[in-house]
Amino acid sequence: MDRNGDQQDQCPPPLRQRILHLRRKLTSRPRSPGNPPGSSSPVPLVRHIPSNDNDTLSPDHLSTLARGTGIAFSGNIVGKAAQVVTQVVLARLLGPRDFGLYALGLTFLRITGALSPLGLGLGVIRYASLYKEKDKARLKGVILQSLWTATAMGLLLGGMLFLAAPYLADRVFHKPGLEAVLRWFSFAIWLAAGLRVGSATTRSTQRMEYSVITQNILLPLSHLVLVILLLKVFQAGMQGALAARVTSFALAFFLALFFIRRLFPEVFSHAVRAKYTFREVLAFSLATAWAGVLNSLASWTDRLLIGYFRPAADVGFYQASAQIATLFSIIAITLNTIVSPMIANMYGNEEKQQLNALFKVTTRWRLNLGLPLLIPVMVNARDIMASIFGEAYLAGTGAMVILASAQVLNLGLGAVGLTLVMTGNQNRWLGITVISLVANITLNLVLIPRFGLIGAAFSTAAAFLFSGVFGLITLFRRERLWPHDKRIFKGLFAGVVTTGILLLLKHTVQFHGRLDILIHLFASLISFGGIILLLGLDEEERHLIGWIRSRFYQMFKVR
Repeated sequence: MDRNGDQQDQCPPPLRQRILHLRRKLTSRPRSPGNPPGSSSPVPLVRHIPSNDNDTLSPDHLSTLARGTGIAFSGNIVGKAAQVVTQVVLARLLGPRDFGLYALGLTFLRITGALSPLGLGLGVIRYASLYKEKDKARLKGVILQSLWTATAMGLLLGGMLFLAAPYLADRVFHKPGLEAVLRWFSFAIWLAAGLRVGSATTRSTQRMEYSVITQNILLPLSHLVLVILLLKVFQAGMQGALAARVTSFALAFFLALFFIRRLFPEVFSHAVRAKYTFREVLAFSLATAWAGVLNSLASWTDRLLIGYFRPAADVGFYQASAQIATLFSIIAITLNTIVSPMIANMYGNEEKQQLNALFKVTTRWRLNLGLPLLIPVMVNARDIMASIFGEAYLAGTGAMVILASAQVLNLGLGAVGLTLVMTGNQNRWLGITVISLVANITLNLVLIPRFGLIGAAFSTAAAFLFSGVFGLITLFRRERLWPHDKRIFKGLFAGVVTTGILLLLKHTVQFHGRLDILIHLFASLISFGGIILLLGLDEEERHLIGWIRSRFYQMFKVR
């Protein structure tokens, strides 16, 4: 017997079998069905994906998800950071009262901005994805009718808000200073609607960079620069803050139009005659639009009712607390922008197994990204509010904790609403959203007069969790899609251990203010990430890390 055989005979039979199995697994190369045995093929980035694993994405879908995640997360982190810094600057320079008026005006912009596109953002993604390779005439029609309809509706709603501003300010909210704020924001509604649909049009190509540049980089950064310039340098006060908001929307919208011209030259070509499918697209989009409006109402009803029952300063406190909580929405928004065209394509191609795998992967990523950020927020809630917004805003601490916890719990349920919409169940999602909104308003009306900001935060959190849970039940019954498997327990275990570490650190080592927050954040990320690494990365995480590493090497020309 040869030397290798002699060495193998020294091992017990079970151990020898495991060694041989491991060696074959590490040295074997996956081959495509078309390649004959013995033929060589390049080793892909993902080493091996078992054909009988229903919960694993294919290499092509993994590449799309990894590429989109890397680009979108980079842009969203920059954009959300700029947005929070802008809110901090506004809160400190305007003061609680004026910042509260600004927040009320922003609430009207968010709600009307969700209604005015009529759901055509998701509509253009769904139908442009279907037509882009097959029918250029219908592709042109979908894009043009979506842009024109959204901007026209935005102009209509903006005009209505402009005319209704005196009545809303004096009769409804009893805050005369609100009139000018509402009239300024009325000019931004059509720009916000056009930007939403224009950015969605670029995402229908499954290339995230154009949407990231317009919505996540130019819009928040230009807003921040203009706020600092107008309020800090020119001392323009509230008028400067409002002018900065409108101008930033205009810049981002016109850049989105420029990108559409580059990506879809046929839209502006006289050689292609548009074929309009207005009724079909609008029938899909309207249910989505109402669901979006109701979701916005559910998100912003708390501010409106606080403004009705409480002083303007309380709206400012609540708006500050919500800014910290909405940091967690970066995760959901980023992954939703990536997977919406993927869901449409998978569902259209009847790739139900891949769709189920995508649902599980993105839910796991959402939760594993949210938990290590939530834990230091819970441990250092008061320090965070005082350090970022100032001690004048400490009244919003309890609301911040409730809202942040609800955001992370919602992350753990997965992209329920988006998946229902993109699989043709938009009417059911609309019904769930209506019930959730009614529950939200009822709870706010009962709890805000008695418990103030805490009551508002609890009402909003309960409504969001209600819609998520019932949406998930509906999705499972209709499509047999479920967001969790046993791999989710790795993140939950890491979260429990990390919480214990941070609580121990909080009570044994005392730092000061912002240094304490930074150390706890760093400890949370290291602890959570280290435990996940020890428990083992899944195939999708290894693929994502491989993509990031390859991009890093290309950027710095590392060989």
